[in-house]
Amino acid sequence: MSMKEAKWILPCIKPSPLSTPEQTMSYLTKIRIGTFQVVFVIIVFTIAISFLLAFDIDGFSIGDSSTDSLWFWLSAIRSISSGLALFYLVNYSFFAARIPELYDLQLKAKFNLVQLSMVFTELQPIIISFCADQGWIANTDDYSKEEITSWTNNLLLCSEMIIVGFLQILIFPVKDYDTPPSSRRCFSQRESLNCRPIK
Repeated sequence: MSMKEAKWILPCIKPSPLSTPEQTMSYLTKIRIGTFQVVFVIIVFTIAISFLLAFDIDGFSIGDSSTDSLWFWLSAIRSISSGLALFYLVNYSFFAARIPELYDLQLKAKFNLVQLSMVFTELQPIIISFCADQGWIANTDDYSKEEITSWTNNLLLCSEMIIVGFLQILIFPVKDYDTPPSSRRCFSQRESLNCRPIK
């Protein structure tokens, strides 16, 4: 692969060509850590919320947006974690888009879909909260706004993840990676007649 063409793109980070396998592996390690940390944070977030609800901790209320509430700070940490993961995904999409052997896979467009889904996941509770406040989801006399927001959001997330799980197979099919890099580069350059894959 042509590693010199893969760089960090965002202006807040100085572009640095990845000219050696060691630099590339270091970069990919940062991407993995920066992306997968959000999974760890979400698991801890869920366990913490379950613990606080199970033991009925005083001062804890789901949806409490005051700056001295536990919910506010737990949500802030989760949002920062999601933003960081999104940042690394954006950089990785540029990284993959600059590798000639991967041109024909259109990875940038595929990663954009993943990034949009993450943004929507973060905005969804805000939209649901507004709808709950207007009484469009359930009767606020029977349930609090926070309960309606939390339960509706959790139901939608579980349903959406089932659908996304199947869509991932369509967006990132295994057959895309069955072709050796040498052949893929020839295809991207429209020189398939002169292409001799490595066996």
